[in-house]
Amino acid sequence: MGYKTIVLTMYGSGNTIESISITLFDGLEPPYHSGLNHSAINYCNTINALELSNGQWVYASIISENKRVLLEKPPKFDIINSLDDRALQKILREVSSIDLAKAVVDCNEATQEKIFRNMSRRAAVILKEDMDAQKDISINEIKSSQENIVKVIKKLCDSGDIVLFL
Repeated sequence: MGYKTIVLTMYGSGNTIESISITLFDGLEPPYHSGLNHSAINYCNTINALELSNGQWVYASIISENKRVLLEKPPKFDIINSLDDRALQKILREVSSIDLAKAVVDCNEATQEKIFRNMSRRAAVILKEDMDAQKDISINEIKSSQENIVKVIKKLCDSGDIVLFL
């Protein structure tokens, strides 16, 4: 299977996007792959150089590949740090509160704050209380809960409910 470069092209007028298209450009497999797809770059440059009339516009840009491709390797719990807020909120709705409390008790403060920010105040207070009750749990229990959350992330990615761009 070859490497693909994804190009997003938006068409519009004024401040309104009227349509969007996605184009895949074939690339070379390593070791020949230089990281640049010149066909995609030329396409974007050509599209972006167009001068349209009556307030019409078109814009093309190479975008990052969907991270689902990289989820063939099991992701680690720290993938939470790279989630956007909407994806994290969907995940939090799917995760048990006990698993969440156990998984987050050993996280760094930035990760904890990101999770708290994406919950209601009441849910965050309850989670903090649950975390305090989990202070004496084993590393194995923490890792098990983190793995359960990663399974939820992978399930949501596979179903297309969330998309990870990293």
